[in-house]
Amino acid sequence: MWDVTCLSAEPGLKYRGEENTTTSGQVCKSWTDVEAATNMTTFFANQGTPVKISELNETLSDAENHCRNLLQLPTNAPFCFTGLALTTAEVCNISLCPTGMFNSLDQLWQNMLATPDNQSSLNKLIFKQMHM
Repeated sequence: MWDVTCLSAEPGLKYRGEENTTTSGQVCKSWTDVEAATNMTTFFANQGTPVKISELNETLSDAENHCRNLLQLPTNAPFCFTGLALTTAEVCNISLCPTGMFNSLDQLWQNMLATPDNQSSLNKLIFKQMHM
C-alpha cells in the first residue's frame, strides 16, 4: 500500500498524509461530519462520480479531516470541505514531493498540480454536479 505524504503522480490519488488545511488557510471538516450533513457519497454516485475512499484502503472515519482526492479524478488534487455543505470544497495546501523521488511522468503531474487552476477545476466540478 502506498503511503504518499506529498503530492506526486496521479494528482494526489494516492495521497495519504495528514494535511488538513486548504490553500486559503481553512481547517478541514471531518469526512464523516460532511457525509452526515450532505450525504455526499450518494450525491456523487448519482452524478456518476462515486466517492472512492475504499481505493485508498481507508474509510471516511479513517480519513478523519485529512485532505484526500476522494473522487479519484485525474483533474483533481486532494481537497476537503471547510463547512458542512458541498459548496465548501477547497483544494488543500500540500507540499510537492522532492525532485527525484518519482520518475519523469510523476514530475509532469507535479508541474500540472502546481498551477492555480486546481481550485477552479474543483469548483467547476462541484458546481456542475450540483446543478445537473
